[in-house]
Amino acid sequence: LLDFILYILKNFIYFFLAAIKGYTFEKKNKKKVSVLLISSLVNINHLKKKDYIFFDLENKLKKAKISYYKVFINHTKCSKKKIENKLKTSKNISVLDFDYSDFLSSIIIFYNQLKYFTLFCFHSLREKNKEKKGLLLVIAVEFLNLSTKKNLNLFYNYKKILKEIDFDKLIIPYEGYSWERLLIKETKNKQKKIKCFGYHFSALSKYQHSIFRKINFNYEPDIIYTAGSVSKKEFEKTTSHKVKVLGSVRFFRKKKGFKKKKVKNYQNNCLVLPEGIKSECAKLFRFSFLAANKFKNIRFIWRLHPSMSYNKILSDIGLSPKILPNNIILSDKSFFKDIEEGNMCLYRGSTSAISALQNGTLPIYLNDDKSLNIDPLFGLKKWKKSIVDLNDFEKIINKKIKNLKKNLNDKKFAINFSLKYFEKLNNQLLISDLKNVKKY
Repeated sequence: LLDFILYILKNFIYFFLAAIKGYTFEKKNKKKVSVLLISSLVNINHLKKKDYIFFDLENKLKKAKISYYKVFINHTKCSKKKIENKLKTSKNISVLDFDYSDFLSSIIIFYNQLKYFTLFCFHSLREKNKEKKGLLLVIAVEFLNLSTKKNLNLFYNYKKILKEIDFDKLIIPYEGYSWERLLIKETKNKQKKIKCFGYHFSALSKYQHSIFRKINFNYEPDIIYTAGSVSKKEFEKTTSHKVKVLGSVRFFRKKKGFKKKKVKNYQNNCLVLPEGIKSECAKLFRFSFLAANKFKNIRFIWRLHPSMSYNKILSDIGLSPKILPNNIILSDKSFFKDIEEGNMCLYRGSTSAISALQNGTLPIYLNDDKSLNIDPLFGLKKWKKSIVDLNDFEKIINKKIKNLKKNLNDKKFAINFSLKYFEKLNNQLLISDLKNVKKY
């Protein structure tokens, strides 16, 4: 009941904000291109850098003389207008928002939410089985969830983009989110001949299922690209579509003859790698804060997801830079620079641990018995460690290597495993497929 009341209030608030803000889509001259490229924007500062997901793909498209139009999905806290102001010199880029759509679309979205809420409530009232009745009520209430509204906002905003651009190939991230499926379906509704190329650029978790769930071919890409052969094998078990290894920008390019630098007064450098989720930052930062106070000879390097900032997250989880011990470093270095320094890493669901492992960094998974296992390295049975408390962490630090040969062999096995997870990015493969699209 409480969820229902909160969902209704939030929907009304967003409904009226859409009216007040007068959210509009700027009409442009209709464009005709070969490729519509959809990517994610997680930090406004990334606008001046190579793409967060596809890296140098745009340069490859230009060199291959393949025309394209780019659409950023706005995952930042910045407004669409602020991002567009930064993009004033870029003619072939649009920004899609989750937060708002135009007033008419907002009416349609709210109507559909209420319609399906009422429909499932009606089915629940007719259902005699208590478990099914409860499940139908949960589904009914979830139609009023703000995340449902946001996905529908994005969907209706995308429909307006489709009216302005003609293209015959779509490149889109494919991570298992419902908005990705909606955009693929609407693209194929526009024209059946459009080929969709989906890129799964992260890792898989043990209990992940949404990305493998079959709905309908119209909701799936025609070709699925993966970051490595590990993910490729998993996709081939569940899809009849073509699956190829594209590689990943997260592949660690190890320098020849490189040796990890030792920092004076510190025995180990431990990377702390949370996901871009506040609750996950809280778990890892609080644990490593206690560990840093107990183990003064270990240097803890905290990294944040690009979408987050230290000032915001530390205050949210009850910590302050002023109370942090000297052996905690708030990193502002590049991701790969930090990997070069760390000889072990503390993580939970972050795929950054895979890149760190490629450089021989010992992965230490912080387990939580109260929640599902979210370890992206769940398939690795050798060398990786799993802990639940500071005592377990201390055992890893103090443990003497009894069998040096076995330990080195396990380490090599683990590194080879990670090299199959994130392989070297080869955007030229995608360029080749775009040119030979008729074969698929």
